[in-house]
Amino acid sequence: MIYLYTILIGYLLGCFQASYFISKYIHGFDIRNKGTRNAGASNMVATLGWETGFFTATIDVLKASIAVWIIGFLFHENSNLLFLKYLAGCSAVIGHIFPFFMNFKGGKGLASFMGLLFGINPIMGLSCMVFVMALTLVTDYVALASILVYILFPVYGIANHLFEINVFYLTTSLGFLGVFKHRINIKNMINHEELGFWTVVKGKHKQKPNYLILDFDSTIITVETLDELAKISLIDDPNKDNKINQISSITEKAMNGDVHFMDALNERIKILEATQTHLDILKTQLHNKLSPSFKSIKLFIRENAENIYVVSGGFTELIYPAVKDFGIPKDHIFANVFTFDESGLINGVDPSQFLAQKPGKIDAVKSLNLNGTVIVIGDGYTDYQIKKAGLAHHFIAYTESVSRPNVIKKGDIIATSFNEVIGFINTLKK
Repeated sequence: MIYLYTILIGYLLGCFQASYFISKYIHGFDIRNKGTRNAGASNMVATLGWETGFFTATIDVLKASIAVWIIGFLFHENSNLLFLKYLAGCSAVIGHIFPFFMNFKGGKGLASFMGLLFGINPIMGLSCMVFVMALTLVTDYVALASILVYILFPVYGIANHLFEINVFYLTTSLGFLGVFKHRINIKNMINHEELGFWTVVKGKHKQKPNYLILDFDSTIITVETLDELAKISLIDDPNKDNKINQISSITEKAMNGDVHFMDALNERIKILEATQTHLDILKTQLHNKLSPSFKSIKLFIRENAENIYVVSGGFTELIYPAVKDFGIPKDHIFANVFTFDESGLINGVDPSQFLAQKPGKIDAVKSLNLNGTVIVIGDGYTDYQIKKAGLAHHFIAYTESVSRPNVIKKGDIIATSFNEVIGFINTLKK
C-alpha cells in the first residue's frame, strides 16, 4: 500500500497543470490550442511571455519537489525511502504528462523532472537546471537539453552511485517516455524546423501564421462527391450511365469555370434523386476515398488544425465525418447543407449558407478575416477566385487526383501531393 499511496500522491500533484489553468482562466484560451500545442512552460513563454512562462515553470518544478518532500515526511523511517522519493517524483512527472482531467494530454515534463531532482537533492536539481540553461544557450534548442537530461541522468546516477538499480530502472523508464514525448521536436530539429530559443527571445516566433484553405472534392478526397452519390442513388435507374455521365460533365464544366458552380450544383441535384439513405451509404465510402498524400500528413494536419479551413462546394454532412479524425473542427468547415422535400428526396441546398450564394467561397473566406499568409489549395477555378479576390496570397493548383488546364495555369505552384504543399509552406518560413 505504501507504493500505491506514493504513486497517487505524486501523480495527483503532477496533474496540477499550471499552464492550463493560467491560460484557460486568466487569458481565456487553452494553451494546447496555441503555439506548439504543448501544455508546458516553454509554450507559455512562446505564447504569453517570459514572466508567465517562468511562473508556470516554477509551479511545475515545485509540484514534483513537494511530492518528494511529502513522501520523505510520511515515510521517513522506511528502509527504501530513496526509492519511494524517486517513485513519487517520477509519478509527478507522469501526472504532468498525462493529467487525467485533460484527457491525458499534458506537457513534456522537463520542469517537473528537474523538480524531482531538486526534491531529492537541491544541489543536484540546481545543477541540472544550470546544465539545461547552458546547453539551451549553446544549441538554441530547449528540446535537445530536455532529451539529454532524460537520457543521461539515469546513467549518471548509477555510475556515481547516487541510487541502486531499482531507481535506475525507474528513471530509465521515465527517460524513454520523456524522449517519446519529444519525438516531434526530434523530427523538427532534424528538418531544421524546431522553434529556437533565440527566436523566442527576439520575438520572431510571433510572426503572422500561415492559414490553409482546402477544397474537398478531388483534393482532400480523390473523387467528386456528387459523382459518387449518383453511382449510389441511380444504381437501379435504367438510364444510370447516361445520367452519371451527364452529372460528371456538369461537374467538369463547373470546375473549369465554364458555368457558375451553384447553377451546376442545382442542375446535378435534380438528376440525382438521392435520399438520406443514399447519403449515409456515401459517408462510409468517403473514408476510403481520402487522397493518399492527405492521409500521410495526418500529424501535420492535427498539429495545425487551428489554422486550417475546408471551404468547399460540397456538403458539411459528408465532409466532417471524413476529416474529423484529422482534428479539423466542424466550425472550420464552410460548405453546403442539403434540403429535402416532403418525400425525403434532396431538392436543393440551404440558401443561408455562404456556399449556397454567389460568390460563396469568396464570402466564406472574407468572413474569417484572417490575419496572416493565406494559402488556397484546390483543383477548381472557384478556389483560384479566392486569390483573385485578394483574400489569399498564394493559390496551389492541386493535381493529385485530377488535372485541369484552366486551373493549372492560374496556380502559383502545381502540387501533385500534400507533401509538396508542405514543402512550399516551409519555404515561406525561411
